Amino acid sequence: MAQFTSFQKPSPVQLKVKRPAAVLDTLSAATSAQQEAVDRIGQLFDVSVERLEDISRGFQNEILKGLEEDGQEVMMLPTFVTGYPTGREKGTYLALEISGLDINVCYVRLTGTPSDLSIHQHQYQIPDSFKDEDDFEVLSDYVADCLAEFLEKIEMSSQDLFMYSMAMSIGFPLQQIRLNEGLLKEAAHGFSFRNSIGKEVVSMFHHSFDQKGLNVRIVAIVNDSVCTLLANAYRYPNTRIGIVHDIGTNCSYYERNTHAKKARRTSVSGPSEITSALSSLDLKKSCTEDEIVNTEWGGFDNSRTQLPFTWYDRQLDRLSQKLHFYQFEKMTAGAYLGELVRLVITHLIDLGVLFSGESSPALNASYAFDTTYLYVCEADESPELDDTTFILEKMMGLSDTTLGDRQVVKKVCEIIGTRAAKLVAALTAGALRRIKSDDGVGVPKNGLTITVSGDLYESYPSFHKRMTDTLHLLMDDDLRQKVQVLPIEHSRLVGTCIVAMMVDRQKQENDTQMTL
Repeated sequence: MAQFTSFQKPSPVQLKVKRPAAVLDTLSAATSAQQEAVDRIGQLFDVSVERLEDISRGFQNEILKGLEEDGQEVMMLPTFVTGYPTGREKGTYLALEISGLDINVCYVRLTGTPSDLSIHQHQYQIPDSFKDEDDFEVLSDYVADCLAEFLEKIEMSSQDLFMYSMAMSIGFPLQQIRLNEGLLKEAAHGFSFRNSIGKEVVSMFHHSFDQKGLNVRIVAIVNDSVCTLLANAYRYPNTRIGIVHDIGTNCSYYERNTHAKKARRTSVSGPSEITSALSSLDLKKSCTEDEIVNTEWGGFDNSRTQLPFTWYDRQLDRLSQKLHFYQFEKMTAGAYLGELVRLVITHLIDLGVLFSGESSPALNASYAFDTTYLYVCEADESPELDDTTFILEKMMGLSDTTLGDRQVVKKVCEIIGTRAAKLVAALTAGALRRIKSDDGVGVPKNGLTITVSGDLYESYPSFHKRMTDTLHLLMDDDLRQKVQVLPIEHSRLVGTCIVAMMVDRQKQENDTQMTL
């Protein structure tokens, strides 16, 4: 990635109020050259319904490959989370969520009533410098520092803490060995951690906790898409698919355990004070209960044979830290949409179509056009596009932009944002087809709920509508009245706590069986 020292990278921005996209039907102030350029960009990024159908079925085929064998583009990782929440769960738990940008620490009390939750939560930002680190322990040490500060804030003593279990959601691909043991497969979202690939992560966290004198033990480690699914299932028990769409993207769904073959092949040996008590029970349940599978769909089409790649997509991939890695994520997720827009804008500048051919140090810098800028430009409905002016002139350092320039930038944001929503819909339709298939878990009689979390999905103007409208076009006729897509109602951390509850419940059941 190019390095620049003449400016400070602009900060992300937020919409004052969540607003729908204000679509430009015509570029009234654009020159003929600008209009022709936008038309070409629109054609490049357009994806027909027929192409989306092909992508959807291609993803369904990759699901089957991933269920059968390791090493596939769609990893289909077992989570060892089986069964369904009822909404009647009770208990007090600690939860930890690590995404690509932030760390969330949470204390949650489940009351048995989904609408009545007691939550204490605090967010910490992961330093950008960690992306250059080779060792995961840098992150685990920082998490320990954050957890210690959080516990002090809520006045929880070490003696009280020892009584609680913690579940952790982590936004990195793991090869899960047990509920609380997982090997780091890849360091997504721009991180490296090259010395830690293949290492067990919970033990690294426990070492960091011990170094800080924290009496905390992680009883379950779960992907954030699993937690999204379970958090919504606490309120809507017919939830079968959970999607995270934010800085990264992922999907988990319920699969019949008889088809989660990698889960049955995975070794259950290894030292762990929690898993040793759960081993026999997990093996019994693994053949009888439905299990949540983590697709890691961000890696779909790493071979670059199915997705609609443009020159800009290939350029982004070529200049990224990991070539030909997580191709679907690079075309749809928050870590990359701003960069795609920047690549288009700078290309149009080089062609003399935008800003009289003049750029700026900020706009020339990789990843300086933050994805939140797309939110602002898309929602801008003022006659002179004042919010877009702010992004271009104040945040990007350009001078004297014309209304035609601003209309072009706004339209480019719309084109790239719309394609992202359509592609997410295509893969969601593929997961739905898998559930509905003869050997899938099936669609509940009272319908099926898909839930989505993530700031990009929830805050990006009209992303939800574009995604659901496209999904409706791709769904089989008999599903259109049975499927609903809901932005997550509770925090994902509620789902994390539900996993901790399930671990406690399974341990109690196992202890009961052992005494019989």
